[in-house]
Amino acid sequence: GGSTGLYRWCCRANHSCRPNSAFAQMESGKNRLIAVRRLRKGEELTVSYLSDVVVLSPGQKRREQLFNTWDFQCKCERCD
Repeated sequence: GGSTGLYRWCCRANHSCRPNSAFAQMESGKNRLIAVRRLRKGEELTVSYLSDVVVLSPGQKRREQLFNTWDFQCKCERCD
């Protein structure tokens, strides 16, 4: 089966349908949060809570998935 873990810092990243960061699982088992583009000073780190397939879907499908799975209405720049 799969494995789960609680990552003290990575779990604090908020969702965006246009994330600026992503999780990277290291061979050691450590989870890293890496930037996927250049960040501005003070910019909030965001990740996508959606699978790669769903994050590329139209807005309505993304919002439904987020609401059904995470119980919130996405208000990111891509959804607004």
